[in-house]
Parts: sequence; C-alpha cells; structure tokens
Amino acid sequence: MRHTKILATLGPATETEAQVQNLLAAGVNAFRLNFSHGDHDWHKSMYGRIREAAQKAGRSVAILQDLQGPKIRLGLIRGNHMELVTGASTILTTSPIEGTAERFATSYTELHLDVKPGNKILIDEGRIRLTVTRVAGTEIHCLVDRGGAVSSRKGLFLPGVKTRIPSLTEKDREDAVLGLALGVDYIALSFVRQAEDVTILRNWLLEKGGHVPIVSKIETVEALDNLDDIVKVSDGVMVARGDLGVEASLEWIPFYQKKIIKLANQYGKPVITATEMLESMIMNVAPTRAEVTDIANSILDGTDVMMLSGETAAGNFPVHAVESMAAVAETTEQNLFPFERGCLPLADQIAKPQASAMARLVAHASHEFNPKAIVVFTRTGYTAGLIAAERPRSSIYAFTPDHATYQRLSLLWGVIPRVLERNQGTSRMVRDMTAMLLNEGTLQLDDLILFLIGSSRDKTQNHSIRMAQAETIMQEVE
Repeated sequence: MRHTKILATLGPATETEAQVQNLLAAGVNAFRLNFSHGDHDWHKSMYGRIREAAQKAGRSVAILQDLQGPKIRLGLIRGNHMELVTGASTILTTSPIEGTAERFATSYTELHLDVKPGNKILIDEGRIRLTVTRVAGTEIHCLVDRGGAVSSRKGLFLPGVKTRIPSLTEKDREDAVLGLALGVDYIALSFVRQAEDVTILRNWLLEKGGHVPIVSKIETVEALDNLDDIVKVSDGVMVARGDLGVEASLEWIPFYQKKIIKLANQYGKPVITATEMLESMIMNVAPTRAEVTDIANSILDGTDVMMLSGETAAGNFPVHAVESMAAVAETTEQNLFPFERGCLPLADQIAKPQASAMARLVAHASHEFNPKAIVVFTRTGYTAGLIAAERPRSSIYAFTPDHATYQRLSLLWGVIPRVLERNQGTSRMVRDMTAMLLNEGTLQLDDLILFLIGSSRDKTQNHSIRMAQAETIMQEVE
C-alpha cells in the first residue's frame, strides 16, 4: 500500500468525467483546481465531476483550491512581440501604454515605489533579466542583462524585493468565495511572504463561515526568511519549486526543498512537493531517469504529497504520468524508506502534547509488531495526522463521522479514510471498525490490528492503545 499521496492538477487534458475516473484509477488521491486559469463555470464543473467520479469509485478524494495570488505581469506589447537586446537600455513604466522594446508597462501600478537601483527584474520565468539603473517618477530605467523575445502579459518577478502588493488579492477573495460555496477541502495561498498573510486569509475565511485548512506555498525568498513562523500558522505547506526557482538561484533549490520539508515534518504539517516532477511526460510517454530519482528523493526527504501540474493539466500522457509516479513511490517505500520520523518534533509547539505522545507510542508499537493496520477514530483528523507524522509502516485507517474530515484525510500520508458514526460503547465501535475492514477484504481474521481508542465520555482525548487479532475482536461479547 502506497503511503505517499499524489495530487493531480486538472486542465484541458483531463476535464471530462471519464478522464477524472481514469486518474483516480491510476492512483490520484487529491485534485488541484488552479485558479490562475479557467473561469468560475469551468471550476464548478470540475468540482462536480471530481465528486461524482469519487462517489462512483467509492473513494475519499480531497480537492485543493490553488489561489492565483499577486501575480505581476507585463502590459500589452505592440503586435504582441518585442525583442529586448542584451546590453540595451529600456524603461519599464507603471503607466498603461502599448509596449515596445524601448518602453513597456507592468500591471503592478506601485512597482516604482518598491524597486531601487541594483534590483533585478525577471520576465517570463527568468528567461529575460533586467537590472534597475534608476527610478524617475513612475518610470523604471533598466539595463537588459539577458535579452530575448517578449510577448504580452508575461509574468514579472522581483527576487529579493519586498512589495506592498497584498498576498490575498481581490480576485483571490472572489475565487475563495466560490471555493467555500463548493466545499473545497484545502485552500492553497500563493506567494506567502510572512505568517500574517496566512492569518489574514484565515480570519477572512472565518468571517465567511469557512473552516478550510490553508496550505502555504513557499515560493519567495522572503517566505524562506520567515519560514518557521509561516509553518506554525499553516495547516500544510507546498514546496513550490517553479516560482521559487525564479526567485532564488537554481542550485539552491535542493537545499530549500529539504529545509522546508524538514521543518514541516517537525511541526507535523503535511508538505507537498511540486513543479516539474515529471515535466518530460507532458510530451513523452515515459519519465527520464533524473525525474524518477527526483521523485524518490522527495519521498526520502519526507514529503507527504507529490504534485503533478502540467503533466496532468495539459500533457499528452496524464494517466501514464500518475501511474509512473505511483510506481516510483511504491518501489521507493518498499526498498529505501526507513518508516520512521526523520527529525525530532518541536514539542514546545505541539498544541496537544498528550495526543502527540500517544501517536508516538502507536508508531513505536507499529515498528515493533508490524500490525496489518493502525485504526483510529477521529472527528477532525488531528489524531490521524499526528500518527502519519510519525511515519509508521502500517497503513492508518482513519474512521470519522464527519464528511468534510473524510475528504481531507485522503491528502495525509499513509491515511486511508473511512466513514463511521460513533457508537455509544468503545467496544462496539472497535468491533464495527474491524468488521468493516474484514467485509471489504482489507483484513483477514488472523491479522493483527493496532487501535488508538478514544474515551466515549471525553471525545477530545485519546486515552488507550490496544493491539489484538481481528478474530479475537469479533468474538468478544458486548
């Protein structure tokens, strides 16, 4: 059973119900709706198709809404083409003009207030590089360090520059309103720079009546400077290697990836590794050796979830991409993964130390006795997440009476969600969970099960651990 989860982005290549079903069959655990593309009607239809396909498959599937964030772009270019020549001078202005190689505009109207001489400006994911030489009013004079062809609306990056543009834009708010109405399971916040960005979104969601977990995308140098505080207030983080690779030197990306994953593991927060994991499979039916190694190394680093972007949104072989990722993950876990927490938890930051201690005991017992399954009853998913953070070898079957929790649990490492209403007695509930796993063929009567059992009187505390064979449990008298 694969523990590492797969998050796939939907797009033109995978927008039919049949294609969504094929992705689920190939091994997808969660879907990403990228709100940088597509209108609200398209996202509504995709949401419905995911839920319908998941219901037909009898599966728990999480849906992550990825907000666009404060994307800075160029304005319109005359004829939609200009050539910036290396060594030439040019002017970037915040005035709305039709651009030429001598003078062109940006959508960010306060750019001239944020940059100063010496700052770098990157265009089109870093293909074009400018250096600011002076700022005169709303006009930013630049030297072209690395030239090339430029078209309208290309992205603009400001590595190391602290901008005054808010992390949560008006478009993001409108999109999040839709996400709340639909019932998305996670919201990813783009271009997070500080913990306050996450807090602003969380408070706004609460005002709207939403309790959606927030995944902070780490894709700026400023976020790396504030990483500890950001991880503390987030429900999960994403190693967004695409924009991070534009903001920072590429040779630093492996270091940053390991740093982000390690800190997320310490706090017990799910971490998603994203961007170009199987980029060649957009055009080719098989991955490269380097991509296979990248997937394996991200798992060994401690990632909970691996994300596919263009591979499934616009690629020629989306199902093959998922199958390849799943196969590499399974092989890596079977032959290389140590199945143990890679770093010590930050105990002073754990909100519920008793629950954390119980999760560690469960993981230790799992390592010692190798039960067929770890079974836990959870209302919010918190306890299941703590166990997952300990990286036990056994699969974690998390039973919950809450439908929203049922969906969200599918994104957690090693967790297999099930729906079950809580009964009056603990013994009855243990038998019901065991019976369900026996009936579906997951367990045999002689299999060993490890339970984390909560008190029926105090639903907020898990108070005991039990280990027994399925047959013994089923023979017990009420």
